[in-house]
Amino acid sequence: MITVQPARTRSPTTGWPTPNEPGTYEASYAPFAIDGNRAVAVGTSRYDDARGKRVYHNAFVLEFDDSGACRSFRDYYILEP
Repeated sequence: MITVQPARTRSPTTGWPTPNEPGTYEASYAPFAIDGNRAVAVGTSRYDDARGKRVYHNAFVLEFDDSGACRSFRDYYILEP
């Protein structure tokens, strides 16, 4: 199990990561499948900030080069009702 806190989000204007306010974000992700240089991780991201409380279920699709560096990262998510 991988636990991440705090996490970073992308700024809609610049595309560069911007930090979440301390204590407003919690996440937990774990590997789901690994096949050669490809992997899938799944988990949840929980927010409690000025926009309210919300939970996202995430699936991350990763691809690595021969040196182990990530060359492709796709984040699929859905907001919990």
